[in-house]
Amino acid sequence: MKIGIIITVRMDSKRLPGKVLKKIKGKEISKYIYERLEMTNVDKKNIIFATSKEKKDDKIAKFCNKNSYRCFRGAKDNVALRLLNCAKYFNFDAFIRINGDNVFTDRDVINEMIKILNNNKYDFITNVPSRTFPYGISVEIIKTEFYDDIYPNITDLSDQEHVTTYIYRNIDKFNVYYYESNNKKFKDVKLALDNEKDFKIITKIIECFKKDHRKYNIEDIVDLYYLVIDKG
Repeated sequence: MKIGIIITVRMDSKRLPGKVLKKIKGKEISKYIYERLEMTNVDKKNIIFATSKEKKDDKIAKFCNKNSYRCFRGAKDNVALRLLNCAKYFNFDAFIRINGDNVFTDRDVINEMIKILNNNKYDFITNVPSRTFPYGISVEIIKTEFYDDIYPNITDLSDQEHVTTYIYRNIDKFNVYYYESNNKKFKDVKLALDNEKDFKIITKIIECFKKDHRKYNIEDIVDLYYLVIDKG
């Protein structure tokens, strides 16, 4: 099975514009994301940044070109269509959806979910419901053929923007696996980059790193999160 990772990114975030190219210690947020994802079992040539065709997002295309990252450009607001067309363009049998605000993606989580996909017949594997993982460690794996089949039903503008809300509302109709953690420390931890406050917390976490950021797993990062929060 050919599996790809599609990172959705745009420059015009409402709460923190340009966040995907903001730098921490001289490195762009999107580069942190990519470098962590290339540690997974997915071939790095199948890691794609999916942005819009809007002029504002030319900066993302230039960033990708500079770093030899693959970039796909599609619809601005219909992210569902952008993802589907990206997956079909690269002939992915399944794709892993990663948001551009997920700075600390975890290779072990992704690899375990890929293993479940390869050994079973699920159409959709997710660690989002119940939030047993921190916000910002969200992983959804979607079979391309399945998403292509249901796409004509994704007509609501909100569903098109949020990609998988239609699936969650109709979850009983589909073959879905929930991947959960029993680590109680993860509950209510927010590692997603939504606003300036998040950016400051994430910056402080990265500044705590003594090794390459890819050496730190989610447990390590959550420990540092609590350390940063305690220090204010």
